[in-house]
Amino acid sequence: MKKLIRKHFIEEGISWKGNPERAYSKKDGLIMHGHYKHYKNGSLNAVGTWINGFKEGAWQYFYQNGELFSRGYYKNNERFPNKKSWDYFKESGEKFKDILDEEI
Repeated sequence: MKKLIRKHFIEEGISWKGNPERAYSKKDGLIMHGHYKHYKNGSLNAVGTWINGFKEGAWQYFYQNGELFSRGYYKNNERFPNKKSWDYFKESGEKFKDILDEEI
């Protein structure tokens, strides 16, 4: 899942640098900060908040048809309280049960 999410952000024009890695906009070189909405092919694809280059708080990712794909929380760029605490959904809207992060 982490690779899929990073690929999405790279396509959106976000890069990482520094230690710890922080997200920067490729458009203006500024660190990512504030509310974030990403649209792909006219559909909402991701919603969340960047704080000084780190994903923080509630984030949601969506399928192309607008249905919710996953939702959960970040703290200092890490899924909180852990990666298994996120909810994942099928395109039909039905929640996946006991899905492992590596299977997504």
